[in-house]
Amino acid sequence: MSKLTILKESTPYRCEICHQSDYFDPKTNSCSRCGDVKNLPALKTNTKLSNVLAAINSPNRQIVIPSAVSLEELGHSFTIVYKWFSTKRLGFIFLLMSTAFPSFITAFTRSGFNGSFSNWIFLFIFPIYFLLILSVILNKTYITISDNQICKISKPINIIPKKVINIDDISDFAYERIGNEDRLNLILKSGKRIRLIGNMDDKESMLFVESVLKERLSKKR
Repeated sequence: MSKLTILKESTPYRCEICHQSDYFDPKTNSCSRCGDVKNLPALKTNTKLSNVLAAINSPNRQIVIPSAVSLEELGHSFTIVYKWFSTKRLGFIFLLMSTAFPSFITAFTRSGFNGSFSNWIFLFIFPIYFLLILSVILNKTYITISDNQICKISKPINIIPKKVINIDDISDFAYERIGNEDRLNLILKSGKRIRLIGNMDDKESMLFVESVLKERLSKKR
């Protein structure tokens, strides 16, 4: 394998948070506009989330990112990472565990595996329950914006198919609440809705991600 030769090195020319150069000092790699950006445990419910992104333009204001959300930038792509697990989902996880595991154990301790229809049903359902529980605990949704597409995928357990949407086909984003679940949907120009993220009682994160998506896509159009 040939050696890698670095021909030229240069200092960064813009801030990696606001992507502007006017308040950026390349010598110290710091931006006076974004010096107050912090990750805090959660957003207060009375925070006006429509102005979160606008806070970047003021050096005197502080940006607060929900604990379930993180932002990553690599080259020409920008990724919003949303964590599925929250303490509000513990009840849901307990419900799955209390219904799946006792039923599975009961079915096999009474008769063992005898090839009956009920045995096969439990063998089929149990792995699904197990994967669902693991996905709620471990999974994160990655929404990546590239030059002309938005890609959504959930990892490490990819139980939901990967979705790739052309930016030109997007009409808007919409928050909605169904029961006790908050959702953020992507709306296509055809009228079709695609669910991006959702969780129990997490309106703050939904609206924050919506604000970030709208701000990032406005630069693409």
